[in-house]
Amino acid sequence: MEQGFIGEAGRCLPARRGTVALVGGLALLVTAAFVVPAAAARKPVCGNGIAEGTEECDGADLRSQTCESVGFAGGTLSCAQNCTFETSNCLSLLRYIDNGDGTVTDLSTGLQWEKKDSQDGVANNANPHDVDNKYTWGDLAGCPIAGCPNGTAFTDFLGRLNYCVNDGTTMVWPGFAGHCDWRLPTIDELATLIDFNSPTCPTGACIDPIFGPSEHIYGSSTTHTLAPFPKYAWIVYPWTGVRYPLPKASNAFGLRAVRNAAP
Repeated sequence: MEQGFIGEAGRCLPARRGTVALVGGLALLVTAAFVVPAAAARKPVCGNGIAEGTEECDGADLRSQTCESVGFAGGTLSCAQNCTFETSNCLSLLRYIDNGDGTVTDLSTGLQWEKKDSQDGVANNANPHDVDNKYTWGDLAGCPIAGCPNGTAFTDFLGRLNYCVNDGTTMVWPGFAGHCDWRLPTIDELATLIDFNSPTCPTGACIDPIFGPSEHIYGSSTTHTLAPFPKYAWIVYPWTGVRYPLPKASNAFGLRAVRNAAP
């Protein structure tokens, strides 16, 4: 290789031309390293038919999503002009799941509810799911503490649902829907069932028909704290959503059991 001279502090040093060429090559590599990422970092173009970057969709490119995959019960998903999902043609949000065992799970609260049946105006306490049944809450004779839960809501209704027999190795009698932890809902939990916007509600409020027929009042486990405390429990009217206290000894409590569904 030919030699040349590199000036340094007033003196000349011999150098090969190959060294200079190598330095020039490194400079080109460094330049390329900055140019490539800049090209790759270009912003996605909404409207080019390709869903890129943060775009939910673009034209017919829905990133393989459907109404069901984004949380709806069904329908047709499309893409809006701003490259976000258009869900106006999707069916209502999937909130309730009928478990096929006489229970319904509310996905919004994680609660599992008892379904009701046998709406014929005749009570049948042998069937705890009969919507026509009425129960007492408590505060009956023999109550050691005022307002105690010694009514048929606990001794009969919940007693039947939670009747579980274990012989030490296997569950001989598994309880309603295979669970032994059914209870009365709190007044706030009960209120979550009242739907004020469903077209199936003739008076503007009701309990979704997926839960079976509904009674005109439902009792809760929540004691009313005003005088004469604690002889009253809270109830709710499904057809209005109004809450009201009812004497615990009254044989007028319609009931719907609930439990905390497994995570």
